[in-house]
Amino acid sequence: MITSDQLKDVAERRDALRRYLDIDSKKIEVEEEELRTHVADFWEDREKA
Repeated sequence: MITSDQLKDVAERRDALRRYLDIDSKKIEVEEEELRTHVADFWEDREKA
């Protein structure tokens, strides 16, 4: 059985890892890149794509 202290420790570790990996910022970056690929002329320039 998991104690409340263990659960609290896991939650703290999860939050620290989330901050370290900067997941929210990475999600925004991915969304921005996806939007760029939807621009009509993006795929015409192979080097840029």
